Amino acid sequence: MPRFYFGDFDKFREKAESLGIHEDLSELRTLGASFFRNYSKYAILVLVLPRYNFITIFKDNLSISYPFLPAIDNKWLNEIKKRRNSENTLIAYYALDQALDEYEKEYLKAKEQIHKYEESYNFEMYEELSRSLRDLTDVVESFLRTCFRIDRSKSKFISIDLIEYDFDVLIEDARYLLDRIISTKKEINFMRNKFELEISKELNINVAKLTEIMLILTIISLIISVPNTVATIFGVAPLAQLVTPDFIIGLTLFSTVLAVIVSVWYIKYNRSSSSLK
Repeated sequence: MPRFYFGDFDKFREKAESLGIHEDLSELRTLGASFFRNYSKYAILVLVLPRYNFITIFKDNLSISYPFLPAIDNKWLNEIKKRRNSENTLIAYYALDQALDEYEKEYLKAKEQIHKYEESYNFEMYEELSRSLRDLTDVVESFLRTCFRIDRSKSKFISIDLIEYDFDVLIEDARYLLDRIISTKKEINFMRNKFELEISKELNINVAKLTEIMLILTIISLIISVPNTVATIFGVAPLAQLVTPDFIIGLTLFSTVLAVIVSVWYIKYNRSSSSLK
């Protein structure tokens, strides 16, 4: 069976048009989700990969691919070669298998980054990883939907019943990978929440320290204000005649001592409360 592949997209499109395929292939290059579409005269498989989209068009005893042709197991092909659509079926299977390998590589890269920064949280890096895993989740989900669509399509160009067991294993591998990605996303969310909690605790401690510093400064200002208050009263003749010096000094000292006692009690109470927490 003729198998064509083209690294040049324009040549791939020309070949498709010569075979009577007038689908907007340029649009397929930029799709963000994998899909399989079955027509009366041909079928199209598009797989979203990290750096490009893989496209294969199946016709009777013919396939054309862009930008590569999946390598198939010739021994396996010889075992099922006499069956209808055997070669097309293996091309579809190995394309799906290769795409799944690419998704797993992307996932393992993300896991490696997580372990690298596990002890020292890097907010920007984790946000980037979270976005990458979210995008990868969408891609793997669309991959699974494509597999189910191929399985249910009963296409006359691909015969999944020839490789039913291997195809089921491929689907289970994709499901397992999706579960791992979702679990890792939860792990990142947990680490983010843990980091935000630690930042909040540190902020509360700093606010408490700042409150203590402001309180101490207030006490110092009260102590310094004693001679200033006395000097102010005795500097104004009408006020100086109303009260005795002993009364003014005693009242001012009493107020200052009372403020110091209340402030010290407040600081000790706050520290003991913090230690209990």
